[in-house]
Amino acid sequence: MLTENAELKKKAEEQEKELERKTLELYETIDQTNKEMNEKLREVQYNTEFAIAINKSKDEEKIEELKKLVKKYPKKADIYIQLGIYLIIKKKYEEAVSNFNIVKKLEPKKFSSYMFLGTVYESWGEKEKGKNRYIEAKKNFELAIKNYKEIIKLDLNSIVWKKQLKELEEKLEKVEEKLKELEGE
Repeated sequence: MLTENAELKKKAEEQEKELERKTLELYETIDQTNKEMNEKLREVQYNTEFAIAINKSKDEEKIEELKKLVKKYPKKADIYIQLGIYLIIKKKYEEAVSNFNIVKKLEPKKFSSYMFLGTVYESWGEKEKGKNRYIEAKKNFELAIKNYKEIIKLDLNSIVWKKQLKELEEKLEKVEEKLKELEGE
């Protein structure tokens, strides 16, 4: 009888340990599920706020809303890209460049950051007027070329960007020729 009681006690202890183990597993599963759900909820909230910001009727409103989102979600590259695009539209090139450079730091292989940086520098180079136009254009075209070359590295089959690069190199040559003419005067 004593052995029987000892065996029953041992079996009860084993069942209790198994129940404890399964309970801990269940709590870990619940905890992991909660973390995943919270992450998905944060993503839904971010996507909703982002959609609201870019659907504002005026570019100035979009810029202000996106700037707020940058503070709230500083690691979301898409916000910086969208903000940079609206800054290009408003010809706020320095701010746009700053945003695209942040994207390059957050996601170094993100194609669009190089594409938009190249576009900004090219547009910026073309907007300069007067004597400084050629000096600034040269600097900005060189920066655009650098970014277009990065695009080509990321997308080796990019015929479009190779063509864009060639056209920009031709523009740079013309600017350099004009600078030489100005130096001769």
